[in-house]
Amino acid sequence: MPTVRATLTFIELSKTLNLGGNIIPRSLVASNNSSISLVNGIKSILNNSGILAGVSMNVSQAPTHSNAVHPEWRNSLFLAFLGTQVVLTFVQSLM
Repeated sequence: MPTVRATLTFIELSKTLNLGGNIIPRSLVASNNSSISLVNGIKSILNNSGILAGVSMNVSQAPTHSNAVHPEWRNSLFLAFLGTQVVLTFVQSLM
């Protein structure tokens, strides 16, 4: 028989989430040391109950026409989106 456990609703969970994102530059995999640092950073996020989602595509081609793309977009390896849960008792203790 499957185990059933109670979880927070999306609204309850969203009150305790810290969300963010960043452009991860292709230069981070240019050397062995920087590649290892990137992997270690991702492992640290995941090992500390964080979530990570990414979007990757080849955007290195020169644009065929003028556009408003962020300059670093063309040098990106992937877009990273990070989520961590904030412990409310800690936040409330700061107030």
